[in-house]
Amino acid sequence: VPVGSANGGSWILQSGNTAGMSNQFQGSCNLASGADAVWAMAVEDQVTVDILLSFDGPSVPALYLFKGQCEPVDEMGCHATALGNAGLIGVDLTPGQYYIIVDGYSEGDEGSYDLKVTFYPF
Repeated sequence: VPVGSANGGSWILQSGNTAGMSNQFQGSCNLASGADAVWAMAVEDQVTVDILLSFDGPSVPALYLFKGQCEPVDEMGCHATALGNAGLIGVDLTPGQYYIIVDGYSEGDEGSYDLKVTFYPF
């Protein structure tokens, strides 16, 4: 996973593709029926994060952030948009297990994406 730093924060960049994935999750901002990709993230110190999703092609993306011990349980953020990009900005996280879910708004909204997570000290 590429790791970098800029403007006082560290970031990771991950690329993926939701094509062929199943639909397992939906957030409060979206009754999504598109394919999901799930990324797990362990947070050891209190941080603020920006999560940015860039979805390729004509697909309509949705982005969710959940907290949970072994599976996504508590929604921390949700953003769905028709613009090809989605983001959660300035989300404060306490230590624990988190799940970032990349989703398509409806069946057939799938494809490649770039996910960037920037961590800022609290």
